[in-house]
Amino acid sequence: MNNKTIFDEHWLNAKTGHPDSWFEIVEHGWEQHVLVDHQRNLVYRYPRNKNAKAKLDDEVQVLSELHGIVFNLAIPVIEEHSNDFTLYKYIPGDVMDEKTIKSLSNEQVEKIGTDLGVFLSILHSASPEIVKSKKTKQTMSLYQYYAQRIEKSLGSDFYIHAKKLLEKIEHEQTDEVVVHGDLHGLNMVIEPINAQLVGVIDFSELELGNRFQDFRKLFMTDRRLLDSALQSYSEKTGNNLDKEVILAWAYVNEWANIAYFKDQQNSPTYIRAQKHLKLWGEL
Repeated sequence: MNNKTIFDEHWLNAKTGHPDSWFEIVEHGWEQHVLVDHQRNLVYRYPRNKNAKAKLDDEVQVLSELHGIVFNLAIPVIEEHSNDFTLYKYIPGDVMDEKTIKSLSNEQVEKIGTDLGVFLSILHSASPEIVKSKKTKQTMSLYQYYAQRIEKSLGSDFYIHAKKLLEKIEHEQTDEVVVHGDLHGLNMVIEPINAQLVGVIDFSELELGNRFQDFRKLFMTDRRLLDSALQSYSEKTGNNLDKEVILAWAYVNEWANIAYFKDQQNSPTYIRAQKHLKLWGEL
């Protein structure tokens, strides 16, 4: 029996709730099926399509280079990579889903924010060559991506407001750095007993971008993370990022999603964007 057959059997056992299975299927994840082997502390990611496969190929490449950098937090270690799956060493802990975040005290969240600020100070100083080695080439900046989506809302009641926010972030562009690209709660791993941040996962969106980009995701995860992250980042880098510009990046992120999914209002992305904009007083 080959490896793929064995792993497919494990997947089926986990999916059907087989009593002898020690595997857990992780339901979140847009483009990969994720299977956790708790007995051996391993994670399998199965690409669902060609785009997901290309992203996994790129992640394997960039992680091999990132491991030459000393981070303050653990990052994934690749055990095996093939056309069928990618195998990672498991970072023990819990991801910061919404329920977990709400259970944390202000002090715990602030400490996590401090650690994230240090992590980003290290990542943003990495060589741009790490990103240039990716097979999936970056075709536009995140700002250009937002602009394209917001243009689709031309004539809507929110177009002018979204356009002004877009102009605000355009005027505050910084030098390009290596950014994580998707640093939200489900890609942060905490040790559950003392709520200490221990790792960051999912580097498939790693790209060149603006320093503000990663901080917008921290705010979107829990606004309490932002101040302590900005403080530790400033202490490490000397860069004092404007908090109001970071908020504008977050607002534009969700207005761009509203514009793009305006004809698919049952989409989880549209629903999340509406929820956020209402919470932030934007709707």
